[in-house]
Amino acid sequence: MRIALVGAGSIAAWHLDGLRAAGCPAAVVASRNFARARDVAARHGVPEAVAEWRALPTRPDLDAAIIATPDATHAEVARAFLAARKPVLVQKPLATSVSEASALLDAARAACVPLEVAFMHRHFPEVAAAAALLRDGAIGRILAARLRNATPGPDWDAWFWRAGASGGVAAQIGVHGVDVLRHLIAPVATVSAEAAIRIPERRLRDGTRVAVEVPDHVIAAYRLADGTLAAHEMSWADPGATDRYALDVHGERGTLSLRGPRGALALLRDGAWSTVAVPEEPPGRRQHTLFLKVASGRRPPTGSAEDALAAQRVLEAIAASAARACRVTVAP
Repeated sequence: MRIALVGAGSIAAWHLDGLRAAGCPAAVVASRNFARARDVAARHGVPEAVAEWRALPTRPDLDAAIIATPDATHAEVARAFLAARKPVLVQKPLATSVSEASALLDAARAACVPLEVAFMHRHFPEVAAAAALLRDGAIGRILAARLRNATPGPDWDAWFWRAGASGGVAAQIGVHGVDVLRHLIAPVATVSAEAAIRIPERRLRDGTRVAVEVPDHVIAAYRLADGTLAAHEMSWADPGATDRYALDVHGERGTLSLRGPRGALALLRDGAWSTVAVPEEPPGRRQHTLFLKVASGRRPPTGSAEDALAAQRVLEAIAASAARACRVTVAP
């Protein structure tokens, strides 16, 4: 297949490396910053770079697209490819509102075209291994979970810090945690959250100073649909203590730890910790192999777009809970 990547920001390397590892290097990179598109294409061996994406959906030589543009542009770009009956993989979050995300699902169904969402964390090998362990009852009935999504915060582009362009730390990295909880345990049913801007100004790597307009810290307490209680910390001020996320799942017979102090995956049972071996995989291969199968019709859609709509409902519940200082029920 010939795949177009729309967007040449920091996540572009994940998608380009993943496509290559899956045996299908990208055909073209598009970015409004043509110099960046050209540099990214050259670095990853992509034969074509363009500054304007709008001509791509109707090009007969392109079969599908990956959309990795700023959040507020996801819906516009995705709609164009869906209208041209081209399968798309959209970088999370799917959109900036529940109504926008729901409209994209409607558009995909109307066109009978696969719409997938790039929740990369669920495809990490340790998460896949953890899912199998939990399904097999490795720690018994799940009681509670503690999750942390944290990074130092993006310093490569100002849009992350601007209201209307970004949903802040919850939409950017917290949504990964929401999806992992749904993927491993159960959907979020209720939310109690606090959100704040703790660092009011950020300095980008090029020296530009940006006023922060969106929350850079969120603390949320969830009750999941199966009764599990979960605590979720989201921070854009971690200098390196967390590698994307850390998750502990507590059950009646033990604890499962993901990316904790004992490594990528560990189990506590009968009072003793043991490390679980996780296979080495090329970054992104699992996710992009799956997308290529869906886009080519070799397997049905994964349901990640429906999961993304559910995650968008949780993001809106977090914002509502933090604004009103109350517990919010997530719409089913």
